[in-house]
Amino acid sequence: MTKLEDMMPGVPLSHIRTGPNTVEGAGTVPHRQVEELAPPPGAQDHVEEEDPYSLLPPMGMMMMDVPLDGDEEEEDDGEEPEEEEEEMVGQGGEGETVAMLDDGQKSMNRSTKDTIYGDTKGWDVFQVLEPEEHGHGNEKLVKLSIQIIKLFTYIVVFLLVLVCAVVAKGCVLFMTGNIVPGKKIKLCGETDTKTGVVITRDVVIPETVTVSWVWAIYFAYCIPELLNFVLSLYRSLFRSLEIPKFSVIVMVVLMEILHTVGMSVLLFIVLPGMDAVRGTMITNCLCFIPALLQLLSRNRSESHQYLRMCLDMTAICAQVTGFVVWPLIHPGGNLWCIPIALFLISIVWWENFLDKRSPFPFISRLAAHSERLYRTRYRIYMFLSPIKCLVMLGAMIGLTSINIRVKTLLDPLNFFTARNMSVVTTRTPLRTSDQIQDISQGMEIFDFRGAPVSSNELWLSQGTDALYVLLIQVLTAFFCYMAGKFACRIIIQQFSFAFPVNAAVPVLVSALVAVCSLRLQDNCFGTSILPRHLFFNVFEGNGIEDLITKEHVWIWLLWLFSQVWITFHIWNPKCERLAKAAK
Repeated sequence: MTKLEDMMPGVPLSHIRTGPNTVEGAGTVPHRQVEELAPPPGAQDHVEEEDPYSLLPPMGMMMMDVPLDGDEEEEDDGEEPEEEEEEMVGQGGEGETVAMLDDGQKSMNRSTKDTIYGDTKGWDVFQVLEPEEHGHGNEKLVKLSIQIIKLFTYIVVFLLVLVCAVVAKGCVLFMTGNIVPGKKIKLCGETDTKTGVVITRDVVIPETVTVSWVWAIYFAYCIPELLNFVLSLYRSLFRSLEIPKFSVIVMVVLMEILHTVGMSVLLFIVLPGMDAVRGTMITNCLCFIPALLQLLSRNRSESHQYLRMCLDMTAICAQVTGFVVWPLIHPGGNLWCIPIALFLISIVWWENFLDKRSPFPFISRLAAHSERLYRTRYRIYMFLSPIKCLVMLGAMIGLTSINIRVKTLLDPLNFFTARNMSVVTTRTPLRTSDQIQDISQGMEIFDFRGAPVSSNELWLSQGTDALYVLLIQVLTAFFCYMAGKFACRIIIQQFSFAFPVNAAVPVLVSALVAVCSLRLQDNCFGTSILPRHLFFNVFEGNGIEDLITKEHVWIWLLWLFSQVWITFHIWNPKCERLAKAAK
């Protein structure tokens, strides 16, 4: 009988790990002693088609690809392995040697299996086991904690987007309400109960004071563009980007310049000429071009195509009413610029509402351009962002020169610096002079038998007021953008992005109606927080009643619902989780 050391020369017996078919410590290989694997209950019907151990790499020169299926088949047939081996031995010495080599190879295969898989049974090698439970029932607490964290994330991101959007829009309206020079403002007055004198103050805002607010609006527009320029420059220098075609460059530059002109008209002409409430409402009418492109992009592959087209046409009609309703009510003023501003601003979102499957070839070509723009955007905006800032500067100088001299506007000494204002103070008696009692020494006594006494006072207007409002606007806009981006990337944008973005205008309108109504009733409202001469443009008349009956602000609800429908795609995100911001 062949010994094991003869089969593997040069390998000590102490270094050979014996498998289930060898005897520990023996120098020879005995007859095959197969130890049957007892499968668990219910596994008797399981039949392996291929032995997974046959995929193991050979081990040493004597390890060959000898399948073990024969072992299991012999065991299943119930035949005695000793009888087969005696028959092979009877065939001569060569048969005996082959048989022993076969046994040695199978023994080493078994040893390799035991080394790698341990106690894993052959009929259950690839069984997937559940992870061991630890914590003695704390899994429910962990799941509950995760749900609480998710709910907390939903709420925090929702509030962050909503509050930041409302504050950012409110700051823009506050800045535009203070850039018109020559505006007469009735300041907070007071009443002297001892002397019966009512003191009222009026001020005419000089152009030197409004310069700071004009530049605050300009920087509020240009700071995001400068950040976009830095990002585009970085991506263009350190990433391999496709070079844009000339046609794409011309189209993008044209669209962005028109959008910049529209923004300048809105910021320096339209919003300063209307109250803050209507100025907020008009921002829901910036979707005319998106609504039109969305209608032209409808195709037969969409479900309920005709219903969607009807809703698109309704939304277009609602957006058009915003172009004409207030210019018709107040003809002759600056409100005739409303349709120009709204139309030009809405152009900038053209690429988000195109579909290559559109039945109109023009729309299909535009969609192809938008896809190429996605791959070349940073190279274009590396040069386009500074161009937009220059266009805004030129438009600002041209549009504000109607009320502000160019020399005063461009004087660096007027940038966020303190300037004096002339305040007219009027003292009006409530009682006759005969009823005036002697007052304490040192107080000035006026003769109230004549007309009310007026005097001029110099008040100092701090130029840093505009700088503080600018800082608040930039920070809140940035946090709103980052929170919205985060919500979209983790696929919580239905509640934490789409909802607060659409709710920002109604919330701001409600807040401004309440605040302006209180200011209309009391000139001293808000003076504990803001300077007396700074506030939103307050509507005149009887307040909210005149807005509804005379200004027809009820039509704003149509603008709001039309915008919700036009931007309905933000309620149904189709991008993958943690997608790029450009998507």
